[in-house]
Amino acid sequence: MKRIDFTIAKTSLFQQIVEALEQVIVQSEEDEKLPSEQELSERFNVSKVVIREALKVLQDRGLVRVRNGDGSYISRPQTDTVALAVNRIVKMTNISNDNLHDTRVILETATARLAARHISDGEIAFLDETIERMSDLSMPHDDWLKIDMSFHVAIARASRNDLLVMFVEAMMQLLKEYMLKGLDSRYDQNLTLNEHREILKGIRMRDPDYAEKAMLEHFISGKTHVSQYEEAKRRAAARTGKKRGRASIQE
Repeated sequence: MKRIDFTIAKTSLFQQIVEALEQVIVQSEEDEKLPSEQELSERFNVSKVVIREALKVLQDRGLVRVRNGDGSYISRPQTDTVALAVNRIVKMTNISNDNLHDTRVILETATARLAARHISDGEIAFLDETIERMSDLSMPHDDWLKIDMSFHVAIARASRNDLLVMFVEAMMQLLKEYMLKGLDSRYDQNLTLNEHREILKGIRMRDPDYAEKAMLEHFISGKTHVSQYEEAKRRAAARTGKKRGRASIQE
């Protein structure tokens, strides 16, 4: 493990300890054990409470994993950690689902292009299997969506870009309810199956342009279904409002 600089100023101790430990963690190997709370407390010359709070922040960032009775170990941020961080930004800045969807389109058209260059035969077989599993249209929408998402994650992994994989997974977690609206719009799910087949066709042919175009058309179609769902909901709400208004007048 890289040497920790235990020298800190007497102001903003908490934040300085977080930053000092984070600098070491990002340059260290996963599963390396950090010094104990007692040792960190003595070396930083602060209370164990301050150390505990700093470790909690690092744990929330996905950089530290605490094993009860065994201490703290270096970890790497998982998709859930990234999704939570992005979700905070989304809520604080009022980013719309449309903006998130557009971001997902940019990411996944890129993964389709890269997958067409790098995918293995085994990964193509997995995508074939995924499409076959999705052909069972009788399963609950939640279950069907999980398989749908696994298709897109598999393509992201075939891109051989770990950062893209992490962001694609995060985007899908943030857009899960949005994606379910498309399924609830009563459209023919065979459309999605055919669109997935077209994406896989481009990837199988090792044709980045074809794969990118098929992925883009898939997202355009999906957004249309969501818009149809939301419009139907608005009309239903308007009809309900009118009925209530007439009832109030009659009373």
